[in-house]
Amino acid sequence: MPPWLGTFFISEYYFELKVLNITGNLNFTSKFNQTFFTEKLIREQAADGSWHQLVDLNRKEGCLDATIFNYWYLKDVGVDENSETMKKAKKFILDHGGI
Repeated sequence: MPPWLGTFFISEYYFELKVLNITGNLNFTSKFNQTFFTEKLIREQAADGSWHQLVDLNRKEGCLDATIFNYWYLKDVGVDENSETMKKAKKFILDHGGI
């Protein structure tokens, strides 16, 4: 089983692949599974709409930077902005100062 770095790093990896056009490059294939990650991301959202950069039992609230990246990822892959997941994430981001 591969190591789990947390949702923030996977969202960031998605954008790196996109910027570098890795998905369309015939010389390199990514094993990034967008469906699997999107479902995992939605399942791991905290009740307050945030995400943790890495799960830390001592920290109750999620991280603003992880939540911004994950919100951006979900928006980019086409998750409806009016879904409960997206509304909660947007509220958390705005309540914590926004971008």
